[in-house]
Amino acid sequence: MSNIEKVFQIINSNNGTVTSAQVTEANIPRYYLSLMVEKRMLIKVRRGVYITPNNWEDEMYILGCGYPKGVFSHGTALYIHEMTDRTPIEYEMSFPQGYHFRNKESNLKVRYFINKIYELGIEHKKSPYQNDIKVYNIEHTLCEIVKCNYDIQIINDAMKRYVKSKNRNINKLMSYSDIFRVKNKISNYLKVLL
Repeated sequence: MSNIEKVFQIINSNNGTVTSAQVTEANIPRYYLSLMVEKRMLIKVRRGVYITPNNWEDEMYILGCGYPKGVFSHGTALYIHEMTDRTPIEYEMSFPQGYHFRNKESNLKVRYFINKIYELGIEHKKSPYQNDIKVYNIEHTLCEIVKCNYDIQIINDAMKRYVKSKNRNINKLMSYSDIFRVKNKISNYLKVLL
C-alpha cells in the first residue's frame, strides 16, 4: 500500500478529514500531505488540518483538531447538546488557565478555567457533520452559563429543556454547582421548574 493510499485510509475513517498529527502517528512522511495538496487531492483548511475537495468543512471539528486542549463550552455546548435553538455566531471553547495561542481564530471566543474546573465533565459528542469533538457535559455547561450571567432567555430555555430531559442528573448538577459556586442560583431554577 502506497503512502497516499494510507493517507486516504485515514481520511475515510475520519469523514474526509486528516491531520498532520494523524499522518505522523501512522509513520507517513508529512511531505505526502503537501504533495496531495499540490495535486489537488486535498485542501489545507488550517495549519495541520486537511480535507478532501468534495468534503464540507466541519468548522467545529477543525477547531478541535487545531486546538486539542480546547473544549467546546457555553453557548456552543448548549447547541451541541440541543439545549438551545440558537446557532452559534462564534464558537466558544475553554482552555486550561495559562494556555497560550500562536494564532487565535476570528470566529472563536476563548474562555479559561482553572484545572479543577477545566477537567470537569469533558465528554465526546458528534459535531453537526458527525465528527468526534470534545464538549463539556450539560451539567458543566449549565453551571458555566449561570456563573457568567449568560443571556437570561438562553439560561431559562436551557434549564427548562434540561428538567424535561430523560438524561438529566440532578445530583451531578448540584455537585457541579457547588464547585462553580452557583448552588443557590441553580437551586432557585430547579425549585421553579421541578
